[in-house]
Amino acid sequence: MDSVVKEGESFDYTYDFGDSWEHRILVERQVAAGAGHHYPLCSGGAGACPPEDCGGAPEYDDLKQALGDCAHPEHEALLRWLGLKTAADFDPTHFHLCETNRRLRALDW
Repeated sequence: MDSVVKEGESFDYTYDFGDSWEHRILVERQVAAGAGHHYPLCSGGAGACPPEDCGGAPEYDDLKQALGDCAHPEHEALLRWLGLKTAADFDPTHFHLCETNRRLRALDW
């Protein structure tokens, strides 16, 4: 199986050029495609998907800080913008593997 990126190597991916989300993807293992599986397939991850159009990484950090501080001047506005009743409704540490793979299956490759 020839590949541009081999096991143990990584490549960079930029999502949303306006906000410049930079990702480094590590190819941990390559396997032959199996019948009944949809590809690409995510095998794991960490952290919640940042809200769309929240800015780049520094702005996302600001958003998390503001949500975690009910006295922050932007706290209430961010809750409304995100459609949340409370800040507890947003968990930036949660990674949903099934949802990630559902979104990958929905992509038009």
